[in-house]
Amino acid sequence: MQQNRRKCGIKNEGQIIKNGSHKTKVQLLPYRATKTELRLVRTRFYCKECQSTFNAQTNLVDENCYLSKELKVQIALELAKNTIRKEIANRYFVSDVIVLRVLHTCLKTYHPRFDTLPSVLCFDEYKSMKSCSGKNEFCFYEWADPAINRCIGESSPYFLKTIFP
Repeated sequence: MQQNRRKCGIKNEGQIIKNGSHKTKVQLLPYRATKTELRLVRTRFYCKECQSTFNAQTNLVDENCYLSKELKVQIALELAKNTIRKEIANRYFVSDVIVLRVLHTCLKTYHPRFDTLPSVLCFDEYKSMKSCSGKNEFCFYEWADPAINRCIGESSPYFLKTIFP
């Protein structure tokens, strides 16, 4: 295992030595509706160059966290559904505050793109007169450029799909 210290940048060139270990618990996904924990023994290292200690890392959990990444992803998928926060917390044996923290981390990474849609698209469907061929008419225009407007004498889904592919 090659350790890399972030402060001094030394890559295990004799300056990094083992400095004991400590036990941690990592909460995994529930198995058959039972709380599942993995007990890890993490090695602590000491860097002679910068006189600091650090722990061995694993890709199972984030640094300074006891929830597995898979558990966080599963909670995020549950949040996408219309589910109560306390129900998600009970299902995965965590507190509702942790569910809220997972929600906030998901919101930080969510960046919707609005460059492909018009800023405002106005539309209206209304009952037409007897002189028109269809029962309803459909009108739309872009708010930024009112010159781009169109009224369609028919509002059937088949006909609208030809205009809005």
